[in-house]
Amino acid sequence: MRRLAGIVVVAVAGACSGDDVVCPSAGDFVLTAPDGFVELVPGGSITVAWTSDGTGGASVQLEATATDSDDRFALPPANLEDGQVVWDGAGAPPANYRLGGQVAKVGGCQGATLPPDDLHLVVVQGLRMPTAPLAFTGAQATRTVTITSVTRSSLMVRYAVDPDLAIDGDELVFAAATLPGELAPVPRSYPFSGTTTDGTPIAAGTYTLVALVDLPTGYRAVGPTLTWTP
Repeated sequence: MRRLAGIVVVAVAGACSGDDVVCPSAGDFVLTAPDGFVELVPGGSITVAWTSDGTGGASVQLEATATDSDDRFALPPANLEDGQVVWDGAGAPPANYRLGGQVAKVGGCQGATLPPDDLHLVVVQGLRMPTAPLAFTGAQATRTVTITSVTRSSLMVRYAVDPDLAIDGDELVFAAATLPGELAPVPRSYPFSGTTTDGTPIAAGTYTLVALVDLPTGYRAVGPTLTWTP
């Protein structure tokens, strides 16, 4: 993505609840990082930074808004003079998120609004798994699993059924793929043949559908149950 300059919000004193109240000012508020986009991988964190000559102690409450849903997540609160916040994306599903929020808003003071836009984008990397239980039988002509990837980095992923989530290494891998980095979430469908990638038959049973991300950082995405009747 082409790197773009930060947005400047010029703030004026907002409406106050009383004549004796002096509202804080956001000043010339510039969101400086991320400049363009930054990728947040599971278990990691990113820094969102700004500059401002506004009132010391004025609040900064930023928010991440998903580009393809109504999901919104508040970043940790901060003051203008902090200059930055660190966000780990906890609870935020994989998606592209625009940053925006409110500066110097308190009580009856309106402060300044930072509209979310594509100049400051956080890509929360990961895989969106199906949510409804799956049930496949050998009599079905077509058996597919659809998973949506959100990533700006190339990922090596194995798709598997897991007989016991508490045990590592018992996953039965039925498909594998190398995913390219892309600009938007991309759904992909994978056939479930009833065998592993090395041709071993998968026994009848109820499993948990999982995706195992191998590189560059290892993590797993857990989906619904998958019941298999050969």
